[in-house]
Amino acid sequence: MFQKITDFIICPRCKKTELSEEKEQIICPHCKNSIPIRDGILIMPVDSEIKYLQELLDKFVLTNLRPYKDLSEYYLITGMKQKIAKILARYIGEEGRFRIIKLLPNYPQLLTSVDLGGGNGFILKHILNHYSSNKIKNIYGIVIDISLEHLKLATPEIKNDQRLFFINGDAENTFIKEESIDLIISTECLEHIVKRDKLEAYFKEIARILKKKGFLFITTPNRDGFSFKFTEYYFPRIVNLIKYNTFWKKTKEEIDKEKEYQKIKQEAERILSFNEVKYYLQRNKLKIVKLEFNHLLPETVFKLWNEYNPPIFLLEMTIFFSQILRVLFNKIKISQYFGFNQVILAEKVN
Repeated sequence: MFQKITDFIICPRCKKTELSEEKEQIICPHCKNSIPIRDGILIMPVDSEIKYLQELLDKFVLTNLRPYKDLSEYYLITGMKQKIAKILARYIGEEGRFRIIKLLPNYPQLLTSVDLGGGNGFILKHILNHYSSNKIKNIYGIVIDISLEHLKLATPEIKNDQRLFFINGDAENTFIKEESIDLIISTECLEHIVKRDKLEAYFKEIARILKKKGFLFITTPNRDGFSFKFTEYYFPRIVNLIKYNTFWKKTKEEIDKEKEYQKIKQEAERILSFNEVKYYLQRNKLKIVKLEFNHLLPETVFKLWNEYNPPIFLLEMTIFFSQILRVLFNKIKISQYFGFNQVILAEKVN
């Protein structure tokens, strides 16, 4: 039974497993390597190639975010009105980030889970709460994120959860014990791995730490979906055409934030097609057991509602009909050409 962070990890230097925890650090008795702990977060070494990205993300988090306990609070921070934030959070959760609860409702073998790119840990906490309520005891989770500042945004409720551990490190080299994890979660993380060799390393690391018959849950944008193309390509061009319209006003602060966000996207975003994701899964003996293309409504729709205040019931009706279409499109296997997100549950095979 895992109880301490040292039960999960190996020494980054000598790869030995017998580690001891002392005040504010983990010590390897074999090579005398020490791994610092800051504010309850284990600081693992990262590849020098991604140091710049790490600094860029930390700066963005410090500038734009503050502690939040769930998706609703996150969208409030980013400028959504309370009603719209709650509706959008519910929609995003049902269509993507918490979809695993529907795809894998009962998993009695679940003991350990890892959230790659898990931010402040609210997603993993929500999922662990679900499985705990299904009488699965002694479950633990590890949140790994490249941004130390994002990990620090964990609220006291998340930070003090004894089931959760936090690691500031690289998802392509987690330093977690081999075949020790039952479930790996990767929600909106895969698209931030830009280089192909890093993608190879990412999936190889997942296969290394995942137990046989363990599960991988992925949500990532779908490059082939109309919803994604509309949000990323068509809508920005429409906005550029009407940006001088008096109905489309942006403050200098909003413009500066948008520029900073676009800079990060250029440095750290590469959207994959489903066939590309499938290729990496197959190479690493990860078999797709459930597949959906969800999120027919792009966030742009919610931003327009937030901006212009149409009646809320119209938004709820739009969501309702979009979810009917999502079910239909997935059933007749054409959703790949419409959904914003790929939602994949894969199992590690022998």
